[in-house]
Amino acid sequence: MPYLDEMAQKWKEVRDHLQISYTDFVRTTQDNHKKLVQEMLQKSFDKGDIYEGKYEGFYCVGCEGFKTEKDLIEKAPAEDGACSEMVCPDHLKKPDLITEKNRFFKLVNYETKLKELYEKNPHFVTPEYRFNEVKSFVNGGLQDFSVSRESNKFGIPLPFDASQVTYVWYDALFNYVTISRNEGFWNNDTEIVHVLGKDISRFHAIFWPAMLMSADEKIPDREYITGYFTVDGQKMSKSLGNVIDPVLMVNDYDRDAVIFNLLYDVPIGADGDFSVSRLGNLYESMLIGGRGNLVNRVTSLCEKYKINDGMFILKKREMFK
Repeated sequence: MPYLDEMAQKWKEVRDHLQISYTDFVRTTQDNHKKLVQEMLQKSFDKGDIYEGKYEGFYCVGCEGFKTEKDLIEKAPAEDGACSEMVCPDHLKKPDLITEKNRFFKLVNYETKLKELYEKNPHFVTPEYRFNEVKSFVNGGLQDFSVSRESNKFGIPLPFDASQVTYVWYDALFNYVTISRNEGFWNNDTEIVHVLGKDISRFHAIFWPAMLMSADEKIPDREYITGYFTVDGQKMSKSLGNVIDPVLMVNDYDRDAVIFNLLYDVPIGADGDFSVSRLGNLYESMLIGGRGNLVNRVTSLCEKYKINDGMFILKKREMFK
């Protein structure tokens, strides 16, 4: 807990430094969040949607998610000719092979309901090609998924089995409900839109709606899927050591300059490649050279034609000589 307290404080300080406002800062150790997650789990358990089973498969620590063999890619062979291995495409590390007793959610029971949801709400996932990926995955047949961990003891205990804790992303998804209930807008009178990265589109567009259906809760109206911030074409990741520190960028260039770079270079819904040299070029050529020059000219004219009450008179004839 001391480590988590320290990290939470650091993240708050980063957001404050970047002048990012937010409604709430939720920690999954909060009592109100624990209570809500256990309430949702109990509802699904009482409905018969959660059962005990055995899990055996690959788990990527970096993704905090389970992987199938189809999700992995072949790592380039070593120089000594040793056989390559199958790794996570985002973190380029071999996932752990885990075998343990878990509790599972009956996702297969919701395949038809999910298809009905997609048909009823043709804009449930944006952009459209991401929605097509989601529907293709569902049409390929769904499998039940684990909602608990036996080996990990840090987490929210299952209300019906205290020997196991809730799987981290199952509990994390309900953060949306925790925050929204606090603010009073998780209801049918409010449009709910999630903005998320493409790597968690299945969680949000398939697993999450089924979990909410099981608990008789409101389903979000839209899942807006964005791309990655990449560095030299590779996903930004702590495990790869290619993370860009936004605080350093803001200190070096200015907050608005960094925001301008991201808005200018990153298309909505797609990946955007970031580099310090690119930020520097935009800063010099467009903000200082282009827009900076424009602002300087406009402010000079405003100063030239200023009158006593602080209003500005721009005389067209003199301005455009």
